[in-house]
Amino acid sequence: MDHRNEIREFLTTRRATITPEQAGLPAYGGNRRVKGLRREEVCLLPGVSIDYYVRMERGNLAGVSDSVLEALARALQLDDAEHDHLFDLARKSVAVPPARRRPAAPKQVRQPILQMLEAIPDAPAWLRNARHDLLAANRMARALYAPMLADPHQPPNTARFVYLDPAAKTFFPDWDRASDDIAAMLRSEAGKNPYDKALTDLIGELSTRSEDFRQRWAAHNVRFHRTGFKRLHHPIVGDLELNFEAMEFPSDPGLTLLVYTAAAGAPSARCLEAPGQLGEHPRPTQRTPGERRIGRRFTEGIEMHLIPKTPSTKGPGGMFTGDVHFDVIAAGVAPSRLRVNIVRFAPGARTAWHRHANGQTLHVTDGQGLVQARGGAVVEMRPGDTVYTPPGEWHWHGAAPEHFMSHLAMWESLADGQDGPETEWGEHVSDGEYGTPQP
Repeated sequence: MDHRNEIREFLTTRRATITPEQAGLPAYGGNRRVKGLRREEVCLLPGVSIDYYVRMERGNLAGVSDSVLEALARALQLDDAEHDHLFDLARKSVAVPPARRRPAAPKQVRQPILQMLEAIPDAPAWLRNARHDLLAANRMARALYAPMLADPHQPPNTARFVYLDPAAKTFFPDWDRASDDIAAMLRSEAGKNPYDKALTDLIGELSTRSEDFRQRWAAHNVRFHRTGFKRLHHPIVGDLELNFEAMEFPSDPGLTLLVYTAAAGAPSARCLEAPGQLGEHPRPTQRTPGERRIGRRFTEGIEMHLIPKTPSTKGPGGMFTGDVHFDVIAAGVAPSRLRVNIVRFAPGARTAWHRHANGQTLHVTDGQGLVQARGGAVVEMRPGDTVYTPPGEWHWHGAAPEHFMSHLAMWESLADGQDGPETEWGEHVSDGEYGTPQP
């Protein structure tokens, strides 16, 4: 991005939004060819010469004092986000040695922050960077944002989802507002950090592939996104009305935590309060043997029949690491499409990353296992634990080191007319990803 052009376009577009009447100036001449204020009218307000203002509007803010910038911000009636953007543009007009540039955002989320996410059990909470990559999320947030997480592009990105995925217009009933916000936030970040190549690449991709984004990017609007209200349409529970708060981490520049809540007693609150409503189950916890919550989401009220015993099948090497064997044990009577397997993992054995078109429920029967959703922490599973993975959520699961593990796996086969594979397999889980569960 051309920095001088960024300054020129920003000041020009802001000037065009202010009429002489709004600025407290007389409007001379009935036939104004300029939208908004003329340059000579703007320079009257901060008390600078026309030549000096023209120099600024041509993209040269180097050496402009803070007092002049403040006066210019008042003249153009900039809001807080626009005010900060103007100062960011001015700071980047001064040649800064690379060593003094803004510290790069961390590429991986620190473990204590991941633990904090998992410690928020009753509200969707997720982390993004300034490019709007979803870096980590708790189980409720992964269930809430299942449509976005279904995108095979990793990491998931809200800007890419909003502008490039047709499903976004259903997920965001206020799509115009959501798309305006995304473009404005990216524009603000570009002013703060014009040297971020990944950000520049994202903006280039969106500009190339989306006319909607090109139009909004050309408006040069900037916006804060610190608190507010969202309407979402979830594929399972329908419409949700949620409040959100965004919090930054001074120790991790560019990292933002977003937490969603609903007004007490509202229908949206009941959806968040009841486990499984979003297609989500709480973090696994050990239960007493009497609490046999085996696949409750799928099996209640479903007539099942047992599959005749056949030899166990060894898990293919392209889908599993280590020794894994499974047996098909039951299926739902039509019209149910439920299938039930029992899967046995040797110590250290695990699946590759994969996702199910219609979700999957796991119920641990013995041993000790591990499970992880993309972007989440590694979580321990013990006998009696039930874990649900929403449709399209990438995850892996397997036995813990030095432990065998068996679980029931329950899922629904594809419905008539439903496209795509029933289960999609990705890359193997590396030894680094196959890590230590969080306490």
